[in-house]
Amino acid sequence: MRKKNTVIVTCLAALMLSFPVLAEEAVVPAEAVKPAEAVKAVEAVKPAEKEKAGGTRVGGNFKFYLLDKVEGSSNTTRKTQKALAGLTSFYLFISSELSDSVSVEVNPKISVSASATPKLGHAISADLLSSITPSVGFESAFLKFKLPENIELAAGALRTSFTEDYGPALWYEEEFYGNYQSSSSTGGTLDDIGIELYKSFELGPVSLPAYLYFLGGGGSMYVDNSNSKAVMLHVVPQIGVFKFMGSVYTGTWDADDSNSSLRLAGGFGFETSGFMFRTEYTVGQWDNKEVYADTTLLGTTKKFQNNTQNGYYIKAAYRFCPEVRFLLSFSHYDRNFSSVDKKLATTTTAPSTIVTTYATSSKETSATEVYSKLSPILNFFVTPDQIIFVQYDYTVNFRDGDNARLEYNRFTVGLRTTF
Repeated sequence: MRKKNTVIVTCLAALMLSFPVLAEEAVVPAEAVKPAEAVKAVEAVKPAEKEKAGGTRVGGNFKFYLLDKVEGSSNTTRKTQKALAGLTSFYLFISSELSDSVSVEVNPKISVSASATPKLGHAISADLLSSITPSVGFESAFLKFKLPENIELAAGALRTSFTEDYGPALWYEEEFYGNYQSSSSTGGTLDDIGIELYKSFELGPVSLPAYLYFLGGGGSMYVDNSNSKAVMLHVVPQIGVFKFMGSVYTGTWDADDSNSSLRLAGGFGFETSGFMFRTEYTVGQWDNKEVYADTTLLGTTKKFQNNTQNGYYIKAAYRFCPEVRFLLSFSHYDRNFSSVDKKLATTTTAPSTIVTTYATSSKETSATEVYSKLSPILNFFVTPDQIIFVQYDYTVNFRDGDNARLEYNRFTVGLRTTF
């Protein structure tokens, strides 16, 4: 199945690269700017860039909240939890033009999980103080080359455009916290190390930005540990105000190149006269994942199953005036297998006693996790680079394996600013 899918996607890639001749593509200047809604990855959240000496541009943006309050129940026990202020994310953008055709972009990030975010399987109010764990990483880091025929090539650590909500980070100025579907590594996100080819075609009234990726396949932005490359094609046809999004990804997920993965994404949206609508659906399958039907004892019921996951989001918004926008978002995500903290027992026999010790271990289990969230949101644009979020979330999460259920209301006031 994997080889067949790879052949199909590779043929589509070849067709894409030869399309200028077949379709008599209109000539686009070498410095042409990409369609505003098709900008890749971090470019959608770049700040107003500041010129530095030597052609280097530096900028950044960050989000922090002024109030984050949760009230709800975890396994029928009602609790409240709140944080009065805190930083959630900081992004830095550094770009340098090495020549007329070569540039380098590095996008470090710092994120902090210290907000009032309940976790499935844990009591509300139990995680806030212990979750102050800043993490440092990269949104992306790559070299970019301008090739003939107005093709761009990027090589390095990539944040791909598997979905429009997460890849170009359209959610970043719409929701203070991303929805479960778009932000899941097996749902709407797909970050990896590899190569990206980009070209935009103009076919009469149709604009067709297209992205072709050759990726490591393991989902790591820092190292490729397998010989087989994953292939992904992402296209965004645009006709007037209407935009359609589609992706197909195929490869292997393990270091031995023996187990296939296939991911698909599709959606559409439009924006006109102050109205905005966008929706995307994703589905993926990972063959022969190691799972545990019961992790109360160490390794007693390990088996291998195909892991299939799917979900979607729907967003609608209206901009009353340049300064105020109302947005309604609903997301749903089914994760068939979940990493669950379990107490694993190990028994040792001494000369005169039997000692049983317990250790907490996270095992991938066959329990089904389901996430649903409804969010009415107000965006106040203080300036084009500063947005105040007033967001309410009603969230229901549950897991079948141990009957864990989390239901809560959340109210957040936050700010995103760029510099």
